[in-house]
Amino acid sequence: MSKKAASTAKEMFNIDVFTGELDQCPFEKNSFDFINMGHVIEHFPDPIAALKFVGSLLKPSGVVYIETPNILGTVNARELSVWYPTETPRHLFLFSPETLADLIQRSGLFVDEITCTYTDFAEWEALYDFEESLGRLSPNREKLRSEFKKRILFKRLRNWLSYKLDSSRGEIIRCWVSK
Repeated sequence: MSKKAASTAKEMFNIDVFTGELDQCPFEKNSFDFINMGHVIEHFPDPIAALKFVGSLLKPSGVVYIETPNILGTVNARELSVWYPTETPRHLFLFSPETLADLIQRSGLFVDEITCTYTDFAEWEALYDFEESLGRLSPNREKLRSEFKKRILFKRLRNWLSYKLDSSRGEIIRCWVSK
């Protein structure tokens, strides 16, 4: 959607990038071997329609890779009010592995593999906890990072252990999809 990002891609890598709505892209049906939807699906107002359209662009043996925040992730379970994916209106939908799989199936595609990965958001979580208690952004985040080392270490350990006990609690859902 960013014309500036498309311009940068053209200048730096000589890549033509389409900017605009998905259903207006100039690509032929059945023309892609691989489509990467990294942190995209949660932004569509109609994710089923988007996946149906993306599926139409895939060759019969093509693959779609989807990556999106996990509503069941370890940070979200404790810190929903400061969890980064709840930053509406940018994130319109949030998924668990089960709801993402259901969405994919309802769009006529097939889940080949779905996993969740651990991502270390402990520093972010500690800073946002503090800023939430202040009711504003902190003017000196670098200083806070050093002051919160113990809190960050505790959150990091807690989140990692939670993920190790239940891998569906990873912060990021990774999914491979086919026609």
